[in-house]
Order: sequence, then structure tokens, then C-alpha cells
Amino acid sequence: MKNKLIVIDSTVHSDAKQLFQQLGNVIVTDTTKLDKKTKQAQILVIRSKTRIDQNYLADMKKLQIIATATSGVDHIDVKAAEQKNVKVVSARGQNADAVADYVLRTLISITDDVVYTSKLLKQGEDFSTIKENNKRRELRSLTLGIVGFGRIGQAVAMRAKAFGMEIKAFDPYNQNAKNTLDEVLSCNVVTLHCELTNETKHMIDGKKLALMNKNTILINASRGALIDEDALYDALLHKKIKAAVLDVFVDEPNPSKLYKLENTICTPHIAGNSEEGMQQCAKAAFDETVKILKEEKSECV
Repeated sequence: MKNKLIVIDSTVHSDAKQLFQQLGNVIVTDTTKLDKKTKQAQILVIRSKTRIDQNYLADMKKLQIIATATSGVDHIDVKAAEQKNVKVVSARGQNADAVADYVLRTLISITDDVVYTSKLLKQGEDFSTIKENNKRRELRSLTLGIVGFGRIGQAVAMRAKAFGMEIKAFDPYNQNAKNTLDEVLSCNVVTLHCELTNETKHMIDGKKLALMNKNTILINASRGALIDEDALYDALLHKKIKAAVLDVFVDEPNPSKLYKLENTICTPHIAGNSEEGMQQCAKAAFDETVKILKEEKSECV
């Protein structure tokens, strides 16, 4: 099992190097660039920045395992890997707490104007005017709709319940999610936590956005292509929905026109990137790799 050549992308948590050294020689580099050493890898450890397609795999003649330290695998052509007998393992659900924290943090930010009013006060605006104009809703008065009720969706629900929010959840693969998609989309806040598949691509399109009301806040910390970005841009621009919190985009890392709207919070795919989450994902990638090498049952994709 030892004496493997392992190439780890530099975006993977530093704990990965120490862990994978138990299996052989480790090189930490930018795996988006296929240099001579990377091409010799038997085990490749990556995050979502590295896109694995047929052309990439064609240069990896010795590759046996791709371990992605992420929950999702849409950056990997899994079928192409299988055709080359390359195993794919992931860190599914290991960053659930980080993403759930992100959702609640950004929800509080976009429904509250503490930072904004502080800025006005420090700029010399009138104290009484700021106070009179400051009206906000309590979270317990809002309904939260969760699309995708796996580990992350459930972690979001647990946090939201602590604020007294009413929860509705849609997930055809989880019997505890008892609501329809349309019921979930009628909530005050809608957050997406499902995988990107042919079935879920653009699941939030113009028709689904039309089911939301003008006070709806949409949060996407899953995958950009779950939403039709053109339709979302139109809905936000014309105030058909209130606001959107977006951590993911269709054409990352290129800029999105959604950045320019006043009623969006946009972040660069960081929801799962807490220190703890990154560590857990690195360890999970290692553990799943070891299972493959021991020919044990693994949580493969």
C-alpha cells in the first residue's frame, strides 16, 4: 500500500501532506497545471479548482485514485475516470457545519443592517434619523425553505430552529423532507443544498423564481448551475425577489454580472472553507483513499 506517488493540490488543507506521507512520496503543487511530476501521480488529491476531464485523464497514465477534499464531485468527469479504472472518492458532508454556519451568518447579515447603520453613524449621519428608519424583522417570524435535506440541509435546519424559524424542506431522497418544491419556494428564505446533476441543473429557473414573492431571500452555497443566472439577474434587477446570497457561480472564477447588483451578497466559493471544515475534508479524503487501497468498501461517488 505504501510507496505511492501522491500529488496534492496546494488548496487542500496542509494536514493532507502529513496524512498522505504515510502512503508514499508527496508533492504539493498546483494540479491545474500538468507538469511532468503531476503526470506521474498514482494518487491525486484535489479541490474544486482542479477540473478533471477526459483530456486531463489522458495525460495521467499511472493514476489510480482521485481523492477530492470536497463534498461535491461535479468538477470531475466520474464516468471518464471509471472507464480508465480510476477510483474517485470524496469528503461528502464533512464541511456541513461550515456551510450551515455560512448560511446563517449571511442570512443575519442580509436581514439586519447593523453594519450599515454603524457606517452611517460614523459618517456623521443624524442619530435620530438613522434610528427612525431602522426597521427589521426577527428571524423567528420568517419561514426557511431548504432544498436538499442531507447533512448540510439538516445542519442549517438545526441552527435555524434555534432562532425559532419555521422550517420547510424538499428532498425526494429523504422521507423526512415532507414538503414539495413549490411549498419550499414560497418561504421567506430559500436555501439550496443539493448536488448538481442533469436533473437539478437550472432547477431554479424563471418559472420557479416566479413562485417566490418580492420579499424572498435566495441563498445558494451549493453549485452555481442550480440556478439560471440570467433569470435570477432579471428577478433581482426588477425586484421580483428581495435579495440573494451567492457563494457559487456558473463560470467560476470569472466575474458574474450578479456582483454588480445592490441586492446581492457575493462570496468566492468559501462557504465550506472553515479551518475545521478544510481539515475534516482533508482527513476524509485520506481515509477514503486508504479504504480503496485496502480494498474495503468506500463511500465512492
